[in-house]
Amino acid sequence: MDYGVVYVKSLKLRGLGDIRDISKQLSEGHILIVDIGLLAEREPLELKRAVDQIKGILRGIGGDIAGISERKILIAPSSVKIIRSHEQ
Repeated sequence: MDYGVVYVKSLKLRGLGDIRDISKQLSEGHILIVDIGLLAEREPLELKRAVDQIKGILRGIGGDIAGISERKILIAPSSVKIIRSHEQ
């Protein structure tokens, strides 16, 4: 990948094991659209733990997270802020 380029990546959250990849992608400055639908249907408690871990990572780096549908979340590094519809 090109140095200094920010990518928007689509990922599937299948379990807690995917948190490491999400953290790596965020540390590289990429924006992530994460499909949580499968985990939400299969293991809602694991989804909650995963989202809590992601939020902890985001607090540490100053990133942001927002739901964009029932099945997808948007995760952004510190260089990107998400404007929610009620903030416009």
